[in-house]
Amino acid sequence: MRTASSGFTLVELAVVIAIVAILAAVAVPRLVDSTDAAQRSVALDFVSQLNSAAAMYTAKQMTTPNGFDDFITNGAIAAGDEFTLSTSTLGDGSCTIAAGAVTCATAFDKLGAVTYTWTSGAVTHNVPAL
Repeated sequence: MRTASSGFTLVELAVVIAIVAILAAVAVPRLVDSTDAAQRSVALDFVSQLNSAAAMYTAKQMTTPNGFDDFITNGAIAAGDEFTLSTSTLGDGSCTIAAGAVTCATAFDKLGAVTYTWTSGAVTHNVPAL
């Protein structure tokens, strides 16, 4: 007569390992997609920040800004300029303003270079769609 042994057989262990591997293979691509979506969300949030800065400029100066140069600086924000936005606070601090455009070359490694432009009083961008 055989006695019942406690523990797993090799076949049961192989089945469990196979199931875990399949679940991991399904989960990993979804995690990668979520980081892409998160970076895209942050890049689009910058549009909101730029629009808010333009609105604060308009409220304080009683005129519409002519471009980003009116309310964005590459340097430190001067005292009393609460409506000014500094490029050092965008992304990883690598964003710059030049020729009427804010360019974030390395702030979003999954999206590549993102450029925000001021066109007819509105912010446009090249953030890719999902």
